[in-house]
Amino acid sequence: MLQNGFALLKLKLPSQSEHCLFVLQLQCQTIGDLKRNILKEDDTLQSVAFYLTDNQRIADSSPVTFLLKSNFKIRLNQTTSQVNVEQSIGEEKHFPELSLLLQTLQMHQSAQKIEEQEKSLAKKLSSVHKRLMPLNEQVECMVDKADRRTKTTLWFGLCYLGAQAGILARLTWWEYSWDVMEPVTYFVTYMGVLLSYGYFLITRQPYEYPVVKDRITATYLHRAVTSSRFDVGQYEALKKQATILEQELYRLRQLKELNSQHANTP
Repeated sequence: MLQNGFALLKLKLPSQSEHCLFVLQLQCQTIGDLKRNILKEDDTLQSVAFYLTDNQRIADSSPVTFLLKSNFKIRLNQTTSQVNVEQSIGEEKHFPELSLLLQTLQMHQSAQKIEEQEKSLAKKLSSVHKRLMPLNEQVECMVDKADRRTKTTLWFGLCYLGAQAGILARLTWWEYSWDVMEPVTYFVTYMGVLLSYGYFLITRQPYEYPVVKDRITATYLHRAVTSSRFDVGQYEALKKQATILEQELYRLRQLKELNSQHANTP
């Protein structure tokens, strides 16, 4: 019913002999809010539910204005009764600015909620970044150290191959002859093949220079992490948390921008 501009729901509660009027707050109330108000009014009530006339249950998250669209049913405990909505209540002449008011309030509440969520996410992200900062510096230091040691190892390998070539050349042309050194060079070459094949069997990776370089770097980095007792689990968890927060913050800002564009659209 409609009285003095207010939409009212008149119910007869189980423990009361007279009807009780509930004011429907059209601007912000949901079905769940209305159910809680009814339960507070009568201690004997255990459950309250709203249904359409075809017995489809109305969700608690639905706005209370949904009840004004047509007749509906209400179940108090085990008793179900039908509520007839006055046809004139749904007419816009009684609420000339209701639609615009509700839309404005919903947009304002949505913008306010998005703003609060954005501040909360930004605060959490800032806290995670502060915790990550010293860990990132430590990781960069260990990576730089591992890269330097890898370069040293690679240059050492080049020096070793050069020294090997020099020794074989000395033995071939000065100390002995090619006939003597040919089997030696064969076995030296064959040992290189065996080492390459052994590397593949152990690592299950092809013996290629970029792959070997990355593996040497990873080995040195693992040693640095172990020796410094770096908490890898905590670091990865913080990185993952930061990524999730950044994605949520990005989606929230996109939604905020869309709402702003919608609000500015005449």
